[in-house]
Amino acid sequence: MILEEYAKSGLTQRVFAREMGIGVSTLQYWLRRRARQQRRETSGAETPAKVSLLEVDLADVAGHARVGEERYEMEWANGLRLRVPRGFREEELRMLLGLVKEVA
Repeated sequence: MILEEYAKSGLTQRVFAREMGIGVSTLQYWLRRRARQQRRETSGAETPAKVSLLEVDLADVAGHARVGEERYEMEWANGLRLRVPRGFREEELRMLLGLVKEVA
């Protein structure tokens, strides 16, 4: 209710908070929390994230990597990067990607 009043008031956060008798940091916290909640609601759990894949020729990469450094690397649009060493078991990788999906 306070956030609705703030949106209608046209006042700055500082002035509105003072008139309501709350700290401006409290108002800002509530605004951030509401924005996060709205982002979660609009992203929707029922809408899967779009993923684009890029085919990579590992023949060239393997010849240039030093022993023990061979790995697969994935990077998402938000900057999240996952490096997986060669030899990682498929079922472990699937579990890891499931966890990354929850976070990303």
